[in-house]
Amino acid sequence: LLAPILCLLVTSFDTNSFGKEYRFGFGNWRDVAGQPMLLTALLNTVSLSIARQALALALGVMLAWLIARSDLPGKRWLEVGFWIALFLPPLPATLAWVLLLGGSSGLVNQALSYLPFIDEPVFRIYSWWGIVLVHMLGATLAVKVFLLVPAFRALDGSLEEAARASGASLGRTITRIVVPMMAPVLVVTSLRSVSGAAGASVAVRAIPAMVITLELATAATDGLVIVAVVDTAPPEAT
Repeated sequence: LLAPILCLLVTSFDTNSFGKEYRFGFGNWRDVAGQPMLLTALLNTVSLSIARQALALALGVMLAWLIARSDLPGKRWLEVGFWIALFLPPLPATLAWVLLLGGSSGLVNQALSYLPFIDEPVFRIYSWWGIVLVHMLGATLAVKVFLLVPAFRALDGSLEEAARASGASLGRTITRIVVPMMAPVLVVTSLRSVSGAAGASVAVRAIPAMVITLELATAATDGLVIVAVVDTAPPEAT
């Protein structure tokens, strides 16, 4: 893990053309820092990551608890659905969301437009929240459920039973008993999701939104690590 990072750091100071003799300099860093939209890109990247991770963690805890610890009807099919979502390719899944909710051309919005009290698209997948939704309902939420369900199944149920017998409500039992006991698993799950956040920019590239994000795309080819900083800001679709 450290070798590619070190190679990336060293080559970032190479101002000569690719394949030529190494020449140390700060020109590459000045070029990146001089991009006018860099700060906006960084802010949007951080805000998108925080929003989708926070929402997915809250929903993931509830769904994993329902699947592992309750008698919810159809919970097996629900778990299978998250397995399918986990292995779906992100680009086709994102294009499917665009087909359904993509502005006035989205199938769902077209169907809702026949209602007399709706004058404009209800769902706007090209918005900031639309991108958060696509990320969260993709692998972000599925990974959390996938990792949390086994942990909930291994959790000793006697503490929950004791809390409920003592008069604690279901919500209080989850927040005061279950979540503190699951804290290490929750931290690991969140770190796992954050580590794969760079790949989530596939959804941003597929959605023609007025959202600028900073993508760090790495590829290893014949031992060479290539890093590209991409500003994504195509015209907003209607």
